[in-house]
Amino acid sequence: MKELKNILIIAAALAAATAALAQPSQHEFSLHAGGGISTLNYKPTANTALGFGGFAGMGYIFRFSEHWGIGTGVDVALFNGKYSLASLSDHYQSHDGEEDFMFHYTISGYRDRQRAILLNIPLMLHFQTGKFYAALGGKAGIPLSAKFDNSADKLDASGVYPPPKLTLHAPRFKGLGEFTDLRNKGNLALKTALFASAEAGIRWRLNDNLVLSTGVYVDYGVNNIRPSATKPLIDYPASADYKLNSVVTSTNASKPIIDKLNPIAVSIKIGLVFGAS
Repeated sequence: MKELKNILIIAAALAAATAALAQPSQHEFSLHAGGGISTLNYKPTANTALGFGGFAGMGYIFRFSEHWGIGTGVDVALFNGKYSLASLSDHYQSHDGEEDFMFHYTISGYRDRQRAILLNIPLMLHFQTGKFYAALGGKAGIPLSAKFDNSADKLDASGVYPPPKLTLHAPRFKGLGEFTDLRNKGNLALKTALFASAEAGIRWRLNDNLVLSTGVYVDYGVNNIRPSATKPLIDYPASADYKLNSVVTSTNASKPIIDKLNPIAVSIKIGLVFGAS
């Protein structure tokens, strides 16, 4: 009886292994790329413009049934943002190297562009029926690089000195007066982004082990990735060497100019899928 039991166990194991080998592939690997609207969204949204970008990466899907699977991978995605201000004024206490005074400024024609490269790691639930597929889940976007490049047409700077209350618009070498064509660029320390993501499209079989995938996807950043805003839009330098700060990290009247910054993408996606059943 014991030998018969062992034979039955071995036979069952062989049958299970044979059935597993006869099943379609459970593992799919892909290379993909795409592009479209890939922007940084600001709140408040006034004076902004849509940005465009793209992405490229690789993916993996584990199929646990004919229609369903779990997918992950890695993408490198580019996001662009643009923000402008026709005019902005502010004042704060400062020091000119000799005495304290109240620094007043008005910036006109301010423009700020940001570029962010994120390493996106998705976790998606995939569904497929026939040629059609869909996926729903989320992504974590780790900043690899974030830079800003800004300019302003004109800066009017003045100082109010007590006592008596005296307003000065000069001397220029002290950073007081009118300045034109200001420019600056630098880095931004963005926070990790969390996305709610969806995707849908069609798959086209090229041969037994290769499939062309075409579709569209939406990534919506659900959290605020703005760094801390601790500086005014422009710092008083006690000289004529003014450097504009990014609107993303700047304050006006001691409050952040940008309350919330989150990345959003709506793009096409094309890929090659290897091992697709």
